Amino acid sequence: PPWYKYLAVVVQMAVLLLNVTMLVRSLHIGINFCVGLASSDEVFEGYIQVGYLTAADRQNLVSLFEGVGLLWYLGRLVVSWGQAQGRAEDGIAGLRRWAAHSCIYWELLPALRTFSALRMLRRVHPQLLPMELGALIKMLQRERAPNRRKLLVLINFFGQRLLILYCGFQAFIFKFTSTARRLQATADSPYLQLLVSFAFLNQLLGGVIQLEKLMRNRLVLFLFGGEDAHVDGEEAALMHVWLACLARSLQLEALQSKGSWPRVRAVVIMSCFNHMDLQQIVLIEDAKQVSERHILLRKFSKGASGMAGEELDLEEPCLQDLLDGGGDPALPNAHNLLRGD
Repeated sequence: PPWYKYLAVVVQMAVLLLNVTMLVRSLHIGINFCVGLASSDEVFEGYIQVGYLTAADRQNLVSLFEGVGLLWYLGRLVVSWGQAQGRAEDGIAGLRRWAAHSCIYWELLPALRTFSALRMLRRVHPQLLPMELGALIKMLQRERAPNRRKLLVLINFFGQRLLILYCGFQAFIFKFTSTARRLQATADSPYLQLLVSFAFLNQLLGGVIQLEKLMRNRLVLFLFGGEDAHVDGEEAALMHVWLACLARSLQLEALQSKGSWPRVRAVVIMSCFNHMDLQQIVLIEDAKQVSERHILLRKFSKGASGMAGEELDLEEPCLQDLLDGGGDPALPNAHNLLRGD
């Protein structure tokens, strides 16, 4: 791997350590308050009062969600780590071993780097909510559910989202006010203030939407979901095995390659594997296939213009300017792409 990927892994580990430290500290404060080791005045002195709930109520909500979530992720991490230490290469034992590797590097560690109570807001994100609702409606249509069941499922869906929105909003208020209080308490330490601000920003941006996981899941859904964009039981099993085989190939290639520190290279490759690497692995094209794809794109462009009642003329000045990127050097290949060069 190039040098910047080693640096990226170091940054990832630092962010993971910082986030887990912040979670443990928040849980420690919540536990001390709940068991009576600290009074409400001591714990929540200086907090800004927002709305009807007190800071103590929000602390209990955040501590409950983050405590359960942290135990869940750590428990899965321990179990997966134990399975990943096996020696089997093939068979069911080998499948469990390599599936554990994919689970650790592509699910558990990325989730722990940004986990917080703010993750509840993911279920009510304005761009993801319509997608989840559409998938639910398609599932009900495939099952040919009666109207009564459809109504109950939709009521349950919106009821859950309203509850999640309320709890997630309260968690955001608590995180925001507690960060403001820590910034005031550490006014004499600018570096500590930057660290606290970065921890809050990491949980806010990365915790609500795990962009890399979302992009990878969309690509995997495209590969295994078919034209209905739905993964059934058989397709889910196939996807599980495929990801395990992919983790096996990446790990063995790194371990068997020449050079020093093969295990470190394996960790770097698995940790930095993203949706672009996945697309490069899936779409392996030679020169003939690339040319055929360009011709197909050209046909699609003509078909799209034909639906408008006219044929696309690549020689038109306005289209020439568009294909050239409008003078933007960042789009130099658009013209050649449509021509099939």
